[in-house]
Amino acid sequence: MKKEHFDDSLSVYLDGELEPQENKVTDQHLRACPQCQKRLAGLKSVRSACAKLATYKTNPFFAHRVIAEYKSRRQESFWNSFASIPRALAQGAIVMALAILFLLLWPEPTHKPSESSTPLTSEYRIILDEEWTVQPLETNDQALTFALNQNGEAPR
Repeated sequence: MKKEHFDDSLSVYLDGELEPQENKVTDQHLRACPQCQKRLAGLKSVRSACAKLATYKTNPFFAHRVIAEYKSRRQESFWNSFASIPRALAQGAIVMALAILFLLLWPEPTHKPSESSTPLTSEYRIILDEEWTVQPLETNDQALTFALNQNGEAPR
């Protein structure tokens, strides 16, 4: 497969870091391709403009001071104490903690409907005696009668 343009390798070509065979192929392509010639000229102009910029001497310990400051600020963070825990393990632990919290805080039902009962038109149910037996109320009228009954007896 033949390369149409050498966009990625023009900077490397300009630096003189291409292999001799690649350098030869790039030279041949540049002679025939005005688009790549224009891009190479643009790179050369940027390089010459950068060479004209003023240079400044920096303190030889500047990099060490920056790195030390970065490390000290990084150590101050609360969340960095969890950096040694693999991310997947930490995420799994958070999910498990939320699931346990959800299960602990979810309200339990006050009664369980009997499995043998047929579907009712209403969900009113009563608890008889202290044995927690459940008796369904068939209609809204029965539920109202039960609710208003002072003795707490189930309607028949």
